[in-house]
Amino acid sequence: MRRAFYEVEGYKYDDKADFPKFAKITDSDSWVEIDFCTTEEEKTTLKDEYNRADRILTAMNIFERKVGDILDKQEKILWWFRNRVNRKWYSIQGWQLHKIRPDFIAAKKTDDKHLELVYIIESKGEHLLGNIDTNYKKKVLDIMTEQKQLKNIKTYQTQIPFEEYTINDKVECYLIGQGKEEEKLKELLK
Repeated sequence: MRRAFYEVEGYKYDDKADFPKFAKITDSDSWVEIDFCTTEEEKTTLKDEYNRADRILTAMNIFERKVGDILDKQEKILWWFRNRVNRKWYSIQGWQLHKIRPDFIAAKKTDDKHLELVYIIESKGEHLLGNIDTNYKKKVLDIMTEQKQLKNIKTYQTQIPFEEYTINDKVECYLIGQGKEEEKLKELLK
């Protein structure tokens, strides 16, 4: 994670002191999710698309932003959103203690603009590929997709926020690693 500070003299950043000290890191990606809680006064200055009732702004890291940009450009995308790391947002309980909170939820549309499939997407930077946590999340997501396709998982929808769309129960889960994001998303959304 790069650290940046604003001081009286302005912006301060020192590449030698403020960049992570790990070998074999080639990306300049942020490694943490940062939430900003705005004041009531700041809230009044925000554009409508950033103005949330809870006053929380969440910063996506560079890789997540790239995944979002790729999703935006896909012809077959119906909608997508960045899932928040919060108890009230979407999560998956695997066999370990802590829940998995995937980065994105995306919907693919049919040619007649109806919901075809919902994707649960966890994105991982190259520095996290192959570690124990990433491997665990990939295994959970793979099992969920496999079991859903075998009809061993039932879907229950208690609230449908999209009036013009009917929610179906076609869901697939994927972990997408940095370096293959464009290829994988284009393959899923073709």
